[in-house]
Amino acid sequence: MPVLGPNCYGYINYTNGALLWPDQHGGKRVDSGVAVIAQSSNIAINISMQSRGGLPLAYVLTVGNQAQTGLPEMIHAMLDDPAVTAIGLYIEGGFQDVPAVEQALLRARKMGIPVVALKVGKSDAAQAMALSHTASLAGGSDALTRAFFDRTGGVAGVDTLDALLESLKLLHVLGGPSPDFTIGSLSCSGGEASLMGDLVEKTGLTLRELGPPEEAAKVRATLPDMVTISNPLDYHTFTWGGDQDSLTETYAAMLGCGFGLTCLLIDLPRPDLYAMNWNPVASAADFGGDRAKDDYLVYALEQRNGVSTQTIAPDIQRELDKLMDCDLLVLNFPIYWFSVPAIMKGWFDRVIVSGLCYGGGVRFYDRGGLRGKRVYTAATLGGQPHMFGENAVHGPMNTMLSPLLRGTLGYTGMEVLDPFLAWHVLYLSGGAGRDDAGLCDVAACA
Repeated sequence: MPVLGPNCYGYINYTNGALLWPDQHGGKRVDSGVAVIAQSSNIAINISMQSRGGLPLAYVLTVGNQAQTGLPEMIHAMLDDPAVTAIGLYIEGGFQDVPAVEQALLRARKMGIPVVALKVGKSDAAQAMALSHTASLAGGSDALTRAFFDRTGGVAGVDTLDALLESLKLLHVLGGPSPDFTIGSLSCSGGEASLMGDLVEKTGLTLRELGPPEEAAKVRATLPDMVTISNPLDYHTFTWGGDQDSLTETYAAMLGCGFGLTCLLIDLPRPDLYAMNWNPVASAADFGGDRAKDDYLVYALEQRNGVSTQTIAPDIQRELDKLMDCDLLVLNFPIYWFSVPAIMKGWFDRVIVSGLCYGGGVRFYDRGGLRGKRVYTAATLGGQPHMFGENAVHGPMNTMLSPLLRGTLGYTGMEVLDPFLAWHVLYLSGGAGRDDAGLCDVAACA
């Protein structure tokens, strides 16, 4: 019987729902996806939270000290499952059995399953930390590590966790690495086109010109004469305003140019709870399928059940996905009766779900489910600064906002940044009668 560890959390199989795991995780059931094998259980937890941000996780496995089952056996097990589309490795220590690792990676290459590896422990501090908590030697020559990866057939070595996750997203969708290093780029702004040009140059990829001539002609036929046809393509905004067919033709023409990868840079509008017609009322209707208790409603219990069974209401799930994917949460609201408006309170009630974001008796404050994220509040109010303070009529502002900043946001583990306050807003020049003074926004920023 295979034994993982010691000194690791175990594994999670998101394709069939089986797990040996002692702590929270953020994944959800999938039919196929990537497998991540990590030598740090806490990194594995953090990676599992990214499954709600576009990373389809089929497996999360932790290695530990590899007393019996090691990295090669885990790679082979993932290759045996056709649901695995790519493999990501987070490696702290050295390889215990280099030939076995090599054979596993060569098998992945032969099967066409791409592998991305993040090898940490290059600094003296990182090596000392790895030795203290995994009893394994980290570090070694970076050039030697990359040479080993190249020898096994082009394992993609990356330097950051972001690069590991984003690479796995692309490989899941596109399959193995393409031999074509050309990039096609579309955007509605010259500034974004310039940014793409600089980024492509840094990576060693190529923004080749449109050609043969018929390629440029097909793109030209979809756009007004004042648009310059080039790559990167700034298609401007002339065809906006409901002309969806024209935009579709432009996108299709660029996709037909045969680039190794075609990128579309888009702007996403800010979310506004009123414009979304957000429902702030927590009720039994938030949970479909089998309830945990049918005779009466325990909302926190049903939240935990709804998340684990993926039967929570779609509007909640969409907002929860944004929340779990973001690094910085921005809340913009007018202060109503020393608190947030009811619609934002309803967003807290329905989206900050028990079990995933907080709960369990120990999952709060510095152990909260949203630890690692930051939150910034920007509030408007009619009062003036002299009305708030130790001896002022309303008392200290920190006391007034404590139920929000500590009791809600800090409780979930988020780092609460100092709030921005816009004083006396409706009475400022140009402020009276403005419809947007009461907007309620929730922005999840990567």
